[in-house]
Formats: sequence, structure tokens, C-alpha cells
Amino acid sequence: MRLVRGLTRGRCRAWALLAAQHRRRVDKNYTQPVIPADTAMIRHRFAFVIASAICAIAPTASARKPVQNQPTDPSELVVVHPALNEPVSVVRMAFRAPSDVSPATKGGQRPTGISDVIVEIVNRSARPVSFVRYGLQPPDECPGWSHPLTRYIWYGRTTTPPEEQARAEPPIAPGASREIVIPGYELGSIRSRMQKSRCRLSLKTRLVIENVAFSDGTGWEGFADGPDHDQWNGRPWTPEPFPPPELERLAQPPSH
Repeated sequence: MRLVRGLTRGRCRAWALLAAQHRRRVDKNYTQPVIPADTAMIRHRFAFVIASAICAIAPTASARKPVQNQPTDPSELVVVHPALNEPVSVVRMAFRAPSDVSPATKGGQRPTGISDVIVEIVNRSARPVSFVRYGLQPPDECPGWSHPLTRYIWYGRTTTPPEEQARAEPPIAPGASREIVIPGYELGSIRSRMQKSRCRLSLKTRLVIENVAFSDGTGWEGFADGPDHDQWNGRPWTPEPFPPPELERLAQPPSH
């Protein structure tokens, strides 16, 4: 198996050419007395067949590898950047287990080779939370990659029409927890762009809390604070209708 994995297309071509050259040499020197021509020809044709078979297997073995190597812990990709007075906090992150995904994801792996990340959040406030939104902020230290686009994940909605109350996600009671999902393809997309930009892969995507809406109609929003805008703080926020219908459809969890 190590031999198969170690083969590249260039080596496969070299093997095939070498076997072909030996075969032509045997055909040319058919009357050599040292080794019977028939025996030599059989040997080299056998070598050619073996080389061709290994070269055919090698791409298949490499295709089984994910496009990107998945780390053992999500913290190697994502770092939680908490706010000083956040009403909702992240308490745990874990890769989604293969048994928790639909068969279409093929063993828990997205096409990028990175699994979805389960994020457990807990309501630390004294009021029920109807909506919470987090932002995925790619690192902005990459060359030529200033102020990259933020991706969003969220739970619930800020306002729920009466006709949709029955199927709406329930508010998060004080002290209760819920799970939201960072799609693996989002992390894979960020990592691919980092590789193309020759960015250090040791840099991590930041997960920051953006907005919280309480069931009483009030809200909280996070913002960059401090002299260098390197601290995340919070302030009152008037909830706006969110998410819009088109984003809500995209946010539907995959069917198990």
C-alpha cells in the first residue's frame, strides 16, 4: 500500500517507458544467447503489466484522500473570540460524527474534506433568547486579503409571525443550551482561499457573537472596541427582522 500511495503520475510514466524500452530491447536482440528471448520477453511484458496495473490503482487510492486534511480538533481551525458582557457563550465545539450526517456526505466528510462543526451555546442571561447570530471572520493577516467577507450562522429568528409560531425554534431559556452548526464547506472554502493566498495555515478563523434577541423584544449586539479595535464588547440593540426568507431556506439543517 505504501508503494501504491507513493506513486505519482510521473513515476507511472517512467515505469511504463522503462518496461517498454526493455521489451523493445528484447525484441531487437531476439537471438541473444545469454537469456532465451522468449523468457526475457515474458519477464518484461509481465513487468509492463504490473507497472500499468499499479499506475491504474494509484490515482484511485489518492482520490480517496480528502482535498484537505481535517485536524483532530475544531480549535485548530476556529478560535472563539468572546465578548466582555456576552449574554450567550460558546461552551463546546466538536466535529460532527459520521453517524450524525446524511449518507450524501459520505462518512461525515464534505467535498472539502472538513466535517461540519457542532457548536454548543448556553444562555447566560436571565431572559429567554429567541435569536442569536455568530460571525465567522476569516483571518485578515493574509497577503492581499484585507477585510475578508464574514459568514454567519444563527439560531432562531428575531421575530416570528403568529402563523409560524408552531414550527419556530423555541427560545433558549436561561441556563439552557442549544447547538448550531458551522458547515464544513464554509471552513473548507476559507482554508482553500488561505492556501491560494499563501497565508499561514496556523492562522485561525474567529467565531464572534454578533447579535442576540430576547423574547421581550430587546436585543444585544457585539462590536469591536478598544484603542486598536481588538476587543469585542456589547451594547443594546433593537432587533430587526431576521433572517429574510431566502437566507432562512439556506440555513435549513441537512436531513438525517
